[in-house]
Amino acid sequence: MNPIIVTSLLDALMKCGGVTEAESIFEDLSNKTIPMYGAMMKGYVENNQMNKTIDLFKQIREPNDVIMIVLFNACAHLRTKESLDIIKQALRRMPKSYYSNPRLLTSLLDALMKCKAVEDAEKLFGTVPRKTSPMYGAMMKGEEDFFYITYKKKENISLGYVLNGLATKAIDLFVKIEDPDEVNIIIFFNACAHLKTKQALQSVREVLKSMPTSYHSNSLVLSSLIDALVKCGSITEAESVFKRSEKRTSSVYVAIMNGYNNDESPWKTLRLFDQMTIDMIEKDIVVCLYLIKALSMIGDYSLCQLYIKKFPCGIPNDNHVACALIDMWGRVGQVDEAKKIFGKVRDENYVTYTAMIHCFGLNGYGNEAVELYHQMSKEFVSEVTNICVLNACSHSGLVNDARAIFGNIPVKTEKIYCAMIDCLSRASCLEESQQLINEYERFNPPLLPMYTAILSGARNSRNTELSQRIHDRMQKLFPRDKDSLAAATILLANVYASTGESEKASDIRSKLSKSGAKKKIGLSWTTINGEVF
Repeated sequence: MNPIIVTSLLDALMKCGGVTEAESIFEDLSNKTIPMYGAMMKGYVENNQMNKTIDLFKQIREPNDVIMIVLFNACAHLRTKESLDIIKQALRRMPKSYYSNPRLLTSLLDALMKCKAVEDAEKLFGTVPRKTSPMYGAMMKGEEDFFYITYKKKENISLGYVLNGLATKAIDLFVKIEDPDEVNIIIFFNACAHLKTKQALQSVREVLKSMPTSYHSNSLVLSSLIDALVKCGSITEAESVFKRSEKRTSSVYVAIMNGYNNDESPWKTLRLFDQMTIDMIEKDIVVCLYLIKALSMIGDYSLCQLYIKKFPCGIPNDNHVACALIDMWGRVGQVDEAKKIFGKVRDENYVTYTAMIHCFGLNGYGNEAVELYHQMSKEFVSEVTNICVLNACSHSGLVNDARAIFGNIPVKTEKIYCAMIDCLSRASCLEESQQLINEYERFNPPLLPMYTAILSGARNSRNTELSQRIHDRMQKLFPRDKDSLAAATILLANVYASTGESEKASDIRSKLSKSGAKKKIGLSWTTINGEVF
């Protein structure tokens, strides 16, 4: 057969998902050419079978530069120590002439960074005489923080310096690029978003001033810009960019919705959702997830009913959406609605079980939470699941159930300890709570939430002596945490007030006021005729 036709056939089969058919044809070939190997290797990458790509590479005696690029791409997807070893082995046999291929160098730099070989990538990058924009991008690429890109499997703008905790290096490298392209700009904004500092915000502003006007029509640039502004603490500027943008795609809406939710302005997210309907912009799963989060924050049943009816057909059947809906219904006290959603979930996993356990716990259904927990397969149980069931026990007074569950948890994290201490403290088992704190602190530094839990328990028991002792210890252990100490001081004053020692309570509050400490202001919402206030 004509080798060109065979290569095209293998490529077509792989792109159509016919991996088995392509493998069958390839195995029967007596004279396999390099392009045929390339078609198969590339196909394996496209079908997420990276290990097969590497296995096939090992069969090639003299791989060309295209084969090397495909190998590096496969290793970049794996991101393991083993894949890094394969890269290094391939480099030993790679002809020096290949180093003049900019595409190959870009894929190699990308693979090294994704395998966390930052020093190797830097060393190689430093030897390149003519650095291209994609090479800079490979070095400074930031892990894309937008869930919608990951979920929709769009262009993966990821890793590099930002993923390796070196966002500042990514920004420093960006400054050296004479004419940054759109991808470089996106990566730069992502790096600034990871830093979340005033300096990063100023850098975003400076780049925005010099950014070509044409880039404002790129939805990914706009999304990453808005995300950076939000995370650097300037929701006002993010709003301004959003309002000026002419090309508002779903991803741009998602970026500003995320900002509103994080800024505790969920009603604005609801308005944006309505605006999307007016602008006839398609609402995808991620948009709905941010809307559900906003509804959960507001906690109004009538609003939840109203907006869930506006979801596009089929969206509620998605597992991610189902879990979010379970959480939302739980937060508005509609356990039966949550149970209906849970019963319809096709692919049960730890997230759906955990969401339902959390829902039961929020609404005082402790026994149901424990029962569901024990029905779970052990492979589904995570740290979050354990915390949720312990919290459910805590709010329902199921101390013995909590003790049994806690005793059977193989790896007890700090959050699991905190949940158990809170449960014991709520049940006035204060001595046992203190013993658990002592047990934890044998090998770990003290944690403020543990002391806050036991102080709350002492308050409920009106135990002034223990409350004073715990409060004094908190001041000694956590002198810099002014906000939490202020809350603890108010708790202490309330304990004295509850036992009739009003003069002592007044004295404590007076000292707190003179210290300049500020209480954290609470925030709540209400709805009137569908409007949030």
